[in-house]
Amino acid sequence: MNTIEASMMSVSHFMCDSEGGSAIVSATGGAAPYTFEWNGQFIAELTKENLNLGMNTVIIHDANGCKETIEFEIMDESMELMAEVMSEGCLGEASAIVQAHIMGGGEAPYSYQRSNW
Repeated sequence: MNTIEASMMSVSHFMCDSEGGSAIVSATGGAAPYTFEWNGQFIAELTKENLNLGMNTVIIHDANGCKETIEFEIMDESMELMAEVMSEGCLGEASAIVQAHIMGGGEAPYSYQRSNW
């Protein structure tokens, strides 16, 4: 009997402007057609979007009832920013000094925009 060989082609992690992670798998061998069970939900697609943070599972089933399981993690890669007031400045003047540091996540290159509220 020909067994299923499955592999994770890509994983996109959660970012601040996304609704969840996504993943694409590849399957060969076994007997087509394949069905894909993403976290308990059967769909006929190699790709799944809006995956939750943390551990996820895809089980590839073939026409003979054989299956192959892949576990993978969707991580939160949202940008983390730390801002520190260095000088409060004077009331009514735009003279405060704030220092901002990107602590991780996001995707370089970064850009900054300031505003005088």
